[in-house]
Amino acid sequence: MFQSDGVTYQLPMEGSSLQQASAFMKAVTPTGLKWSSGTHAIEVRNGKVTLDGKPHGSVRKGDTVWLTSDGKLIINGNRRQPTGP
Repeated sequence: MFQSDGVTYQLPMEGSSLQQASAFMKAVTPTGLKWSSGTHAIEVRNGKVTLDGKPHGSVRKGDTVWLTSDGKLIINGNRRQPTGP
């Protein structure tokens, strides 16, 4: 698990802990996070979450975001579905 801007992220990263930390640091942007597994892509920009190009609501400080290896988005223990097209 990694944290950025008060949000905790658990992403399906492979490799050693050092490799995962390095990949996560590269994913952190000035406005949030942008990361891709090659199969699934998540972006958090100004608190708005997009998974595979579809909006999935928002997050704020204190939230936990978990992206499973099969592309399920779970925020604070609840599965998050797309909120629009």
